[in-house]
Amino acid sequence: MLLYFSLLAACGVVFFLTYGILSLLWKDRLAASRRFSALREADTPESRSGIPKPRRPSLLARIFPKGSSGRLNRLADELYLSGIALKAEEFLLLWVCCGIVLPIILRILDVRLMVVMGVVILGSSLPIVLVKLSKAKSQRAFDAQLVDALTIICNSLRAGFSFQTAMDNIAAELPDPISREFRRVSRECHLGMPLEESLGGLVRRSGSEDLELIVSAVVIQRQVGGNLAQVLDNISGTIRSRIKLRGDIKTMTASGTMSGYVIGAMPVIMLVMLMILNPSHVEMFFTTEIGKLLLLLSAVMEAIGFFFVRKIVNVKF
Repeated sequence: MLLYFSLLAACGVVFFLTYGILSLLWKDRLAASRRFSALREADTPESRSGIPKPRRPSLLARIFPKGSSGRLNRLADELYLSGIALKAEEFLLLWVCCGIVLPIILRILDVRLMVVMGVVILGSSLPIVLVKLSKAKSQRAFDAQLVDALTIICNSLRAGFSFQTAMDNIAAELPDPISREFRRVSRECHLGMPLEESLGGLVRRSGSEDLELIVSAVVIQRQVGGNLAQVLDNISGTIRSRIKLRGDIKTMTASGTMSGYVIGAMPVIMLVMLMILNPSHVEMFFTTEIGKLLLLLSAVMEAIGFFFVRKIVNVKF
């Protein structure tokens, strides 16, 4: 009973700590949203000429400076593509709370070491896994919407509209995630960023090879001229063929992929469950030298097996 109360108290401490931190973080974001709303509603020259006062950078911005590493930028792109409304610094803070702060609190409350180790594994891996899964799902949806986006672009160009208007039509007519991405590209172009640079950022964020083909055609057409609608029509047929081939390959490799996931995840899940439900069964893996050696050897073999299964079922074309 004491264990359950300790777990409940630890979860409550982490919840209120996270809530307080996020409240401070969202305070600046809500203030910025109110400023943008005021700018949109302003209709006098005096209000449009106002210059906002400079603000000190936030605590997270000082701890994680944006120019210090490209990893934060890549993490921010992954969070944006996966639809998670968090900054990279905020996600890192939550990850630290789940993987480090919560286990420390549990250990201070004299919770068993096996339980703490299980919380460390889950708390440090679960946020990353959720982001990866959300990103993969968003990428699949993005690739599936590319053909519809190409159709809208071709129809808009044939009707005499500009490429910028075609992107606005995509943002207005198609659902997320592709509408969100093209809305961002359109906004960047309206703010003065060159179209080539904005589309390059879209390719970098999405990681779509089909989109890279489309952007290359658009950039070349802007440099040398030509019938962009006809070129995009041809690319649309190529993308449809690639999507069909990708679906056939996924169908043929689905069994092997699922087998690899189940076989790879089963030992880890069983270990974590035993660490939480009956720690005495796995205590020798952490208290004896032979147990630590066996645990390390099993982890290495798990990683090697998962790597080979991924290589077998991940067909490049």
